[in-house]
Amino acid sequence: MKKTLLFAVLSYTFSLIGQANTYYPFPTGVTVWNFNAQAVCTSSGSTVEDYSIIINGDTTINSLTYHKLYTPFVQRNVSGVCALANNGYKGAIREDATNKKVYIIWPQETTDFILYDFNLQVGDTITGALQMAGVVDTVISIDAVIVGNTYRKRWNINNCYNISIIEGIGSTFGLIEKSPGCFTDFADFSLTCFQQGSQTTFPNTSSNCQTITSTVETTVAKQEIAIFPNPANGEIQLDFKGRRIKEVHLFNILGELIDVRQATNTNLMRIDNLPKGTVMVVTIDEDNQRTYHKIIVSER
Repeated sequence: MKKTLLFAVLSYTFSLIGQANTYYPFPTGVTVWNFNAQAVCTSSGSTVEDYSIIINGDTTINSLTYHKLYTPFVQRNVSGVCALANNGYKGAIREDATNKKVYIIWPQETTDFILYDFNLQVGDTITGALQMAGVVDTVISIDAVIVGNTYRKRWNINNCYNISIIEGIGSTFGLIEKSPGCFTDFADFSLTCFQQGSQTTFPNTSSNCQTITSTVETTVAKQEIAIFPNPANGEIQLDFKGRRIKEVHLFNILGELIDVRQATNTNLMRIDNLPKGTVMVVTIDEDNQRTYHKIIVSER
């Protein structure tokens, strides 16, 4: 019996390894990526946005076939003058499946840039269209994540904004958004679901991944958590805006977890034991939704 169980476990393990080693190409047909974006735009207000990116037909550029990316509509819950995403044409992509690379041509451009390189190893530097000037992300770790009923490789490249690249799906940070590195107060984008054909496959197969259009009812967005003062020393105040927060995780500028705190009724947090400089504050609510804030721990 023990031998039978061991054989079953080993067979399952080898099956998962085989799945993770299988290359899953980028989609070319009916595909929906849904994203949530949040930002506090200083004196201009704040915004919470939901939008889709879809593949909307093909085009030929420089004798090569590209697949057009398009955002039909952006749902906004905004205060003041603050916006992130725009509807319309987002650019066109093509894949070199032999070399496991995806390229993009931005709107109004005729030259493509590398968007994804699915050959990268731990420690390799991210280059191309995803990198903002002055930002250097590297592959922190590589693991596998379940997509539908298969396991696909995932490259974790930025702990400050929790950015990963998933084979056959792309970046969890807005698909085509540039990484902000660990700079503070940048907009935060997150992949909420992925649908290929008529099947939702990520983060699970039961999510509703309907294309967001002007006819889709807008859901009420949760209010953004506030942290003040910033910069600070000694302690900070967290205003959870009525959200039920379970834990608060703290990361240093390298993306390393330095502390885990339980939420308290006072919402006061001592920070005098934290390293000076930029610290990422990640709050986790009862629905396991996360928000990301950066604070500056200053000298006394």
